[in-house]
Amino acid sequence: PVEPGGQPTRAGEEEQQRKFGRVVSESYRRVDRALAEILASYRDPNVVVVSDHGFARETQRGKRVYQHNGAPPGIFLAAGPAFRQGPVEGLTLLDVMPLLAALKGLPVADDLEGRLREDLIQPAFLSAHAPRRVATYGPRGNVVAAQDVAAADQEQVERLRALGYLQ
Repeated sequence: PVEPGGQPTRAGEEEQQRKFGRVVSESYRRVDRALAEILASYRDPNVVVVSDHGFARETQRGKRVYQHNGAPPGIFLAAGPAFRQGPVEGLTLLDVMPLLAALKGLPVADDLEGRLREDLIQPAFLSAHAPRRVATYGPRGNVVAAQDVAAADQEQVERLRALGYLQ
């Protein structure tokens, strides 16, 4: 049940909690298992886990729920021989692409919006795998027709609204 204005009623919230209350926790468990399998399959892998937003766990009416309110703006976890240990400050989502390119030995384009955060990488790794640079990966032309983009954008907006990101 939903109140006028699109907000769930208390009964609607309880129904959503009953149906979906374990989704986030179970998702984390599955990702943890998948990461464990990946790590066991490689010797000294470099692993990066990124999320564009975090979750804050709180208790409502005696039940644990996950909210975006007050949550960290994102999650960045990295482990492996390429990375320095310690907290990461000031990393943006746009900085992830240049970092991943450098780790894979791909050139980092100067026109990327993000910057290569060499401070996150072990000096020994940097000297053995010096990041290459290129001016650009090429033109950013319109590959998709404008009406297709508009339809896809509207579909994404509806998905984000259904997930509670938009009102």
